[in-house]
Amino acid sequence: MNQVVILAGGHGNRMKAAIPKPMLQVLDVPMLGWVIRACEGAGLSRICVVTGYKAQYVELYLGDRYRTALQAEQLGTGHAVMQAEKFMKEFTDGNTLVLCGDAPFMDSETIANALKLHEAQENAVTVITANL
Repeated sequence: MNQVVILAGGHGNRMKAAIPKPMLQVLDVPMLGWVIRACEGAGLSRICVVTGYKAQYVELYLGDRYRTALQAEQLGTGHAVMQAEKFMKEFTDGNTLVLCGDAPFMDSETIANALKLHEAQENAVTVITANL
C-alpha cells in the first residue's frame, strides 16, 4: 500500500504569515488542501500530515480525516519526515511519497506518473523537480 507524508509545519517567515505557511490560501483553498486533493486524485488516501508551527491551525483544518505527527522543534526536513516514522512503519509493503504542504501546483497527474515511473524502474528514490 502506498502512503503519503505531507510536510506542513513551516513558519512562512518570508511571507510574514501569522499562520503556518501551508494554510495560506490560493484561490480560497489552503495550499495544503491542494496537495491533499492531488494525492487523493492520484489514488492515494493513506496520508499523514506533519505539523509544527501553530499546529492547531492545520489540525483544525484536517479534522479527523488524516493522521498527523507533530514536529515540536523544527530541525529540518529530514527531521520532519522522521516524525512520521510510526505512521510509515505500519505499512512497509508499498512506497512512501514525501510532499511539501506548500506546493499547491502539484497535481494528481504528476504524482501518479512519478509513482508509476518509480515503480516501473524499481527506483529506491524518485525526486520530482521543475524547470521554471
